[in-house]
Amino acid sequence: MKTYKELSEMLGSLYDLDDMSHFYDDSKVEGSSKTSRKQIAGAMKKIPWEKGESNFDVGGGKFNLSTKQLATYGVTNFIYDPYNRGKAHNKIALRMSDECKTSTIMNVLNVIPELRVRLDVIRQAKRARTEEIYISVYEGKKTGVGGQTRDGWQNHRELIEYLPEVKKIYPQAKIWKYGMIRVLI
Repeated sequence: MKTYKELSEMLGSLYDLDDMSHFYDDSKVEGSSKTSRKQIAGAMKKIPWEKGESNFDVGGGKFNLSTKQLATYGVTNFIYDPYNRGKAHNKIALRMSDECKTSTIMNVLNVIPELRVRLDVIRQAKRARTEEIYISVYEGKKTGVGGQTRDGWQNHRELIEYLPEVKKIYPQAKIWKYGMIRVLI
């Protein structure tokens, strides 16, 4: 698999990992850009990555910190986020995703109030060669009562509450160590 630098050079300005500003499209969902934080989901550092593999990062946001972090493990990360990336970027990510061994949905389901939309996101994680899917959520206040925050919507639900939703698509899903849901395909 390509390194971060090789990927950036290969795709040139169309996929410049250091300057993705021309790919952002915050007009799709009002307030969606506020939920995209400039940080690496802690769960990304706990997955047993294998050098040379690639990951499809569903809802990965507008920042490339996870892509850069995974590159240090020898893993290529393709972020797909229709709310924070433009069509050209997402088209490349979808094209490359069919070669990905893993998919991740990190801190995404917790900012989506509608069940139907959460199920669509969960479905997107399965690609042609996917063997494993890892899902984490920010649990917030853990009250189960969703509402607006300074950055947008937050469900305030515990991880275990998302498991039945994931099992609707992937019945074999289980709560995995490190506070994640893991699906083995």
